[in-house]
Order: sequence, then C-alpha cells, then structure tokens
Amino acid sequence: MKVLFIDPPGPAFGLSIGLGILSAILKEYGHKVLVVDLNNRRIKVFDVLKEVISCFRPDLIGISIHATKYGAAQDVVKFIRSISNIPIMAGGPQISADMEKALYECAELDFLVYGEAEETIKEIIGRMEKGEGLEGVKGVIFKRGERVIKNPSRELVKDINQIPFPDFEAFGVKEIREYPVLTSRGCPYNCIFCFSHIGRGWRERTPDNVIAELKQAVDRFAIKSFGVWDPVFNLTTRHVVAFCSSLINEGLGLPWNCYSVRADRVDDEQARAMKEAGCEKVFMGVETLNEEIMKRINKKEKVEDIRRAAEIYHKHDLKVTGFFILGLPGDTFKKSISTCEEAIRMGFDDQVWSHLTPYPGTSVLKWVKEKGNILMDYRTAPTGSREVVFDTEDYSKENREKAMEIIQWKLSHWPVVVNPEYPQIVRLFMVLTGILKYDPKNLLMHLKRLFLFAIGRMRPAATTDTENIVFKEIDDLPIV
Repeated sequence: MKVLFIDPPGPAFGLSIGLGILSAILKEYGHKVLVVDLNNRRIKVFDVLKEVISCFRPDLIGISIHATKYGAAQDVVKFIRSISNIPIMAGGPQISADMEKALYECAELDFLVYGEAEETIKEIIGRMEKGEGLEGVKGVIFKRGERVIKNPSRELVKDINQIPFPDFEAFGVKEIREYPVLTSRGCPYNCIFCFSHIGRGWRERTPDNVIAELKQAVDRFAIKSFGVWDPVFNLTTRHVVAFCSSLINEGLGLPWNCYSVRADRVDDEQARAMKEAGCEKVFMGVETLNEEIMKRINKKEKVEDIRRAAEIYHKHDLKVTGFFILGLPGDTFKKSISTCEEAIRMGFDDQVWSHLTPYPGTSVLKWVKEKGNILMDYRTAPTGSREVVFDTEDYSKENREKAMEIIQWKLSHWPVVVNPEYPQIVRLFMVLTGILKYDPKNLLMHLKRLFLFAIGRMRPAATTDTENIVFKEIDDLPIV
C-alpha cells in the first residue's frame, strides 16, 4: 500500500518524530510511504498537496494533529476531501485528549487513532489490505452514521527499544543540524496545564539503542548536534549517567541540548555527566516562582528546587533556560513580573514565556471554565504566542498583555516587541526607548546585549532559527 502522512503548518519548527517512526514501521512491512512536511516548509500548502496526491496516489492519508496546529489540520483535511475520496485518518495529542469532538468538528475524517500508534497502524493497514473494517481495532475511533464508535484503548509499548528509528528520509530531508531524539517516553507527573500524562507510563531506551540512532543520523543526515526531547529526561540519575557515559565512550563528539528537565530531580552527578558528554544547554520547566501558584498547579516542586537546580547547572558550566507560563491559577500582574525578575536574579540565561492555554485533557480547563472568561478558541492560539485565550477578574486581558510586553523588554527579546520591518535606525531608537521605560535600572546590561547583538555575537533566544533544518526543494520529494 501507499501511505501519505502530512504534518500540518504550525508555529514551531521541528521534525515529527512520531510520523518518522510510523513511516519506518510501514516500510519494514513493504509499504511505500511519503511524508509531506508542511511545518518546516513555507510553501503554497494546497498547491503542493494537490500535486503530491496526484503523483503519489496514496491508498491512505494520515494527518498529525497537535493542539497548536488544530485549525491548520482541519483546513488540510477539508481540502483533501474536496479533491479526493482517499480515506483520511488523524492522530496525535489533540486526538487523544478530545477524541469525539475532533471527529464531529472535522466530518471529512474517516477515523482517528488515539494513544501510541505503532501497533495500531500495522493492524489498520492489515485490515485495509483485506478489505475489512476497523471494528475492534484497539486505539481507533470512527463514526457510523451519527454514532461514534470508540474501540478499546491499546496498551502502551512495553519495550520501546523495539521501535524502529524515525525515517526522516521520507520527509525529503537532506540535512539535519540538530537531530531530535527521545531517550524515554511518558511522564509520571500530573501538572494541571499539561496533557503529557496521557499514556503516562515512563519507559526508557537503552543507551546503546539511542547511540545507534545517533550514529545512523550522522551517516544519513550529517548532523552537527542533537536535542533530547523527552517529556522528562532526568527522571532518574541512573538514566542520565548511563546515557552520558555511552556518549563519551562512543566518542561521537556531538554537542547537544536537553529540552526537558525537572528541577527537583537535578543533582551534581547527572549535571557533571551531561557536561562531560557535550551538553551545552538545558531547558527547565519552571512555570512560576511563586510558591502558592506552584502548589495550585500540582507541580510537586518548590521554588528552592528551582534555585538549587540552576546553581548546580551553572556550577558545571551549563546554560539554563526556563519555560514559564503567564496566567496560571492564582497569578496576577505583579506575580508574573516578580517571577521574571526572580529568575533573572537566580541567574537564568534566558526565559521563554507563554500565555496559559487550557487544552482539552488538562484539569486547568475546568478551572478556566469556572473562573475565567474565554476570549478565543485555544486552537487559534499556538503555544508560545502572545495571544490571550482567557482572562479572569483579577488578571485582565490588558494586564496580561502588558505583563508579557514588560517581561520581553526585561529579557532583551527585542524582536518580539519591535517590528523587524521598521528601518534599523527606527528599531534602535525604539529599543533604547523601551529599555529606559521598562527596565532602566539594568540599562548597562541591555546596552551590552544590544552591542553583542549588533556585531552578530548574540542572537536573542526569542527568535526562531528557521535554518535549523535544511531541506530539499519540494520538487525533490521522493515520490514513487
């Protein structure tokens, strides 16, 4: 069979590991697979889809749906149905969190896959080859008339070392400068704003298995670095140290970043091991530095955990970026600004802020419905955007927007608050004016950053590195 996977346009660049794995699985069984990556290519979406579908002639089309791409995914599905009758399936975190709603809202879909899809996709293809229906296939939900049929959920993959490495060649990828890799799956925590707990069982890959994938990536994609994207990389020190020791022993010599650490799990041993193995930067899910708010979001951490973790990482010469959320239960204008300032005092090298978005499958959604005023559909507000999805009596939309603006000024994230289309001299004037208005006491620090930025030695982290992944032209996609 021929299977076409589509990753819809979204707000953040990066390859879909999930689609890469599904492609690898199907190819192992002799199927032909193509992935149209619309997330990393800024192209005429519908023109490309029409051409690819006409040339490739797939028997099945699968679309990855994430909350941050929901609207774009709907548009893609509707367009495909307008030009073909090919069966369309969808899967992803959004599906697993809000299954029935997704099926009703996008009537053009034939069926949905929820949960981990590695075994499910094999059974789906097997049924289709035999001309059989999907009744009883675990992890599938579909409509029969107006009735939704939800088959039983599928068990989690117990041994994730048996899962093949992602097939990024199906994306038409020529080179990957920072290769995305998972060393584990699942998250045992239950923060109220996150749906990573769906399929929460934590499972780890062996160091040898991960190293083998990285070696393959070096050979196939000339990777220069890699990023660890586990839901929580440092759940155990044993896992971290074992992985880092293998990296050192194999002598790959690749620098890397880790995008998912918990502060309360950090210790000297793992930080030392990460540094020795080539890690340069860690990204820590902080969310807030207000003790009361931290309790309310069920983070299971304390502010002192954050402070201690930052100190340990800095002691081992690792840069630390914190992820923060504005508008959590109990948050106010003053508390948001205070958290930003406290993180600066703690020595965080950078901060990434986003407005709280109440996604389906999260317990914070109930709180927002009870206490908040929903201003827009969350699906039109991607993670990391400055759009305010809701406000509350004690934290208005205007104050949330103002707090976010002040925070960006304090962090020297000028591209976020100054229109890049203005002439350079105008932008410089606006930057200096903004610094004097919002953070004059740190004028010298901002001037130093401005100088480094001007001579090209520093790029504010708020900008997106669109050159992180280098692709072939769309005409070179492997259509077979």
